[in-house]
Order: sequence, then C-alpha cells, then structure tokens
Amino acid sequence: LGLNRNDLELKADGCTKVYVWHTRTERTLLSQRERLKFWRGSLNDIETDAVY
Repeated sequence: LGLNRNDLELKADGCTKVYVWHTRTERTLLSQRERLKFWRGSLNDIETDAVY
C-alpha cells in the first residue's frame, strides 16, 4: 500500500471507545437573493431538494 508510520492515525485505549458525531438535518432557509445563486441545472436531486 505504500504506507508509512506518518500515514497512520493513533487510536487511544486500543480502539475500545467509540465516538459518535451527531448531526441534524433541517431544511435550508435561504432568501430569494441567495436562492438565485443556485441554478437548478447545476444541482443534483438531493441538493435541489435541500435548497428549494
């Protein structure tokens, strides 16, 4: 793989702990002017749904 020690991430406590990053998804509230920055043809379906 061509890896060396600097490519590895050290894990505390022998990888016995799991850390979770919680996220929350909510609809984006953009002004009409901000919406004009996005052209529908340049966004995929998920991005379009999030913006509009």
